[in-house]
Amino acid sequence: LACNALDGQIATLSQRVEEARSSVDGPSASVLHLHLLRLQQLKAAAAKSKTRAAEIRNRRKLFVRGEGKEKERTTGNAQDRDLELLMAERISVAHSHRNANDFLLQAEEVRDTLDLQNERMLQQANRTISIKESFPGMNSLIEMIQNRKRRNAIILSLFIAPLICALIWYWFEYV
Repeated sequence: LACNALDGQIATLSQRVEEARSSVDGPSASVLHLHLLRLQQLKAAAAKSKTRAAEIRNRRKLFVRGEGKEKERTTGNAQDRDLELLMAERISVAHSHRNANDFLLQAEEVRDTLDLQNERMLQQANRTISIKESFPGMNSLIEMIQNRKRRNAIILSLFIAPLICALIWYWFEYV
């Protein structure tokens, strides 16, 4: 019923546009042309909707059963085609379930791997803390090494900074 009403509305619009086409000229013609394009798009969308509705109706017919007996089919070919469609749908659903299960299994494996890595990192941190605590002079030695690294980085940056400034000055001055 809805498709018939939609067809009626589209037919009415087509008649109105054709009537307006003969009497319109000038700037209104471009507006009418836009309406014609929109009408063509509506016709295409209506055709798609009809085919989609017919497909859905056919699929639903596969699952409909009578009161205690199957609905009668006119030919054996139609029944075979319906059964093939039903089997294709079942295979598709089975593939979907298998893919979902594979995805979930992979996600569980990734989670387990991340948990294992987290445990290993915590174990290494605990070992480092225990080594540091077992040797009282180790903590001061580590601090001395870090201070020396920091001092060397400051000296190196104080040496490189004037060289870069001289290079930039030379580039602006002579190039």
